Amino acid sequence: MTNHARFAALGVVLFALFAPPASAEDEIESGRSGPYIGLNAGVAIPNFNFRHFSTAPPFGSRETEEVSVEVMARAGWRVLPHLAIEGQYEWVREWEMRTKREACTKADAQIFTGNVRIFAPFEAIHPYLVGGAGAGKFKSRARLVRFDTSGLNDCTPAPGMGGGTEEDWELAVRLGGGLDVYITRHVTFNLEASTIYAPDKVWDEDFPFVSISGGLGYRF
Repeated sequence: MTNHARFAALGVVLFALFAPPASAEDEIESGRSGPYIGLNAGVAIPNFNFRHFSTAPPFGSRETEEVSVEVMARAGWRVLPHLAIEGQYEWVREWEMRTKREACTKADAQIFTGNVRIFAPFEAIHPYLVGGAGAGKFKSRARLVRFDTSGLNDCTPAPGMGGGTEEDWELAVRLGGGLDVYITRHVTFNLEASTIYAPDKVWDEDFPFVSISGGLGYRF
């Protein structure tokens, strides 16, 4: 895990532990209808095998970055106390497979989905389930790199990659759950875990990665 990912995960945990929820006396009317926006940061945990892109160097010379950082933005409308509809954008910074000296493979993703959130509102705390569908842009780059005759630092692209770039748009289905905690009438803290289901498979996986994020929202 990179330092950026560590700091993002630590910030999410600390905020969740110490952010005080709004009290009932604040008259927050958390179930009211109306628009909202939100911005989250977190980590994306890959569920794919890097061998889809490159032949890994021998054991001991490989350093694989297993977790990347991500940013999510959403805008939506709380239709009913138990229901909201929204649009969500998710950007995942590059995952990498590296030798000790160079990156063999880089992969990233951008996901656009229209979601439905179903809430179980309890005063200032609103757990929810989220589901939606849209499109995902999945991009990967594999390199042919040779450093020494021992082969310990070599990268060899997988068949079909050719050391180039592979970029695809695929159907993406979002499945997950989360929690909204009202800090004030207008400001919420959000914690969410979700995964993307790709019916046509992405990088040989139905579920290429899992996201865990936290952030702030604003209800108008």
